[in-house]
Amino acid sequence: TRHREKQTPEEQVAARLNAFDKNRHEIMQRYAEKLGVAVPVELEKFFDAADAGDWAEIDRLYKELEKKSRGGNDADAHTIQKFLQVAKEVRGAHEAAHSWPAQDLLDYGSAVLNSLQPGMVYIGGTDAGRFIPTFLNETSGGEKHIVLTQNALADGTYLDYANFLYGDRLKTLDGQDSQHAFSEYLANIQKRYEHDQKFPDEPKQMRPDENYKSEAGRVQISGQVAVMSINELLVKMLQQKNPELSFAMEESFSLPSTYAGAVPLGP
Repeated sequence: TRHREKQTPEEQVAARLNAFDKNRHEIMQRYAEKLGVAVPVELEKFFDAADAGDWAEIDRLYKELEKKSRGGNDADAHTIQKFLQVAKEVRGAHEAAHSWPAQDLLDYGSAVLNSLQPGMVYIGGTDAGRFIPTFLNETSGGEKHIVLTQNALADGTYLDYANFLYGDRLKTLDGQDSQHAFSEYLANIQKRYEHDQKFPDEPKQMRPDENYKSEAGRVQISGQVAVMSINELLVKMLQQKNPELSFAMEESFSLPSTYAGAVPLGP
């Protein structure tokens, strides 16, 4: 008898991508049942493209979904918003498989996941650092870790999705936590802004690229620095809510307040 040859790295990645697509398709259907809504046809088309492994079509359809999700008060836009996080994970996994050599992808993802202690929560920041561990985690024979991203913690639709995925294993964040983090950051930036206005000769307390405006009693904060500062507060809240759990984090942007007591881990 002829024994089947061992799968090549490319075949392994393709098989695990296929398994991940099925996993996320099933999760989307269960999520729709919980929310009491029908899955939009655009999402089903997106998953058809994922099943076919058509990266160009996956990317095109995801961008269409993203555009439709910003459609204001349109009911379809609200529904697509709820499912966009699922589609984002699928697109991210396929993009990694498209752009990384297969063996490098497997080596990197395994190095991350194998470095995690039992029960450890993994928080991935960069695209590769988030999406590669996400899809390999779901399709490995080992422990299924909780995999999150710090970059989306200020997004209410992401918090709802994370709660659906992991609410039975983790005390997750909610809209009230987001509002609390926003208020804390706002009070902090106002204080630093006022300092810089009153004491122009002292070292600036406002950070580079931190955008703050106060006009006619209305305050506006914007930009990546502000969003990541709020996400940093939310990471700390998540840790405080789950003191019995340990966390591993791969950074996209520096979150200095998380460094106390932290040690290097993984690749």
